[in-house]
Amino acid sequence: MTRLADTDRTLLDLLLPRLAEAGRTALTAARAEILAGGDDHTLARRFAAIARQVGRGPLVDGQAPAPLAGVTDPVDVADWSLPEAARASLLLAAARAAPPTALERAVPLYDRGETGERIAVLKSLALLEEADTALPAVQEGCRSNILPLFDVATANPYASRWLSDHDFNHAMLKRATLGVPLAPVFRLTERGGPELAAMLRGLVRERQISNRPVPADAVRVAKQLEPQP
Repeated sequence: MTRLADTDRTLLDLLLPRLAEAGRTALTAARAEILAGGDDHTLARRFAAIARQVGRGPLVDGQAPAPLAGVTDPVDVADWSLPEAARASLLLAAARAAPPTALERAVPLYDRGETGERIAVLKSLALLEEADTALPAVQEGCRSNILPLFDVATANPYASRWLSDHDFNHAMLKRATLGVPLAPVFRLTERGGPELAAMLRGLVRERQISNRPVPADAVRVAKQLEPQP
């Protein structure tokens, strides 16, 4: 079994028991249509509708499962919702049906989607394929003023893998400025360096001078990233 098929199966094993019968039926039908070669219009229609069909609620109720096997990094699904997991399942089905175009098909879903759809796309990217095709979606998410969307755009493994150093550093500075924790960011110490450390120290000085709260994360990460003597 390939990594993609194994990840798809693992997510389904988590998702299906959490759904009511109507939700399981809807998801199974949607996946079957996509796996059979459904076109982009079919994928978009199914992707938009599946959230209503599976209902609300968390994917995990109880002990957190092991992360899913992503392309380059594990993907933690402990905080995923049922709609997010169902939409990721559809994207995995599309990736299995046409692997080289998985990210290419995901980007329009982000571009045309509402916030929930955009978050689901971003959470799914690291499961699909090793390519920078979806980078424009991540960059747009990094610019967003919608905090949950920005958080997902900047903390997921795909972003850490493909953002340029400039974009990564500014995304981390924005997280610190907004008080969004830096700890969940993948490859933070690997991707960050003296430039990000200097940016975070500048934020700390600015907050101290203006007598405003200093983000604890900024102090900690700046120290981690300082060059070792």
